[in-house]
Amino acid sequence: MEFLGLKVFAWVGVLIFILLVFQFLTGKRILKIGLKYHRYNGILILTIGFLKGLFGILVSLL
Repeated sequence: MEFLGLKVFAWVGVLIFILLVFQFLTGKRILKIGLKYHRYNGILILTIGFLKGLFGILVSLL
């Protein structure tokens, strides 16, 4: 499945990259946001990364 010329799998990778940059900036206190959002962002990164990896493994097995 494609969206704007890229596969959805690639868009999820772009989303994870953006979330990682946000996590880095909040961790270094360049963006001053509360610890609560920093923690939620980390959980979101782990969840999306795990699901993307699981989906990639399942697709490669089929």
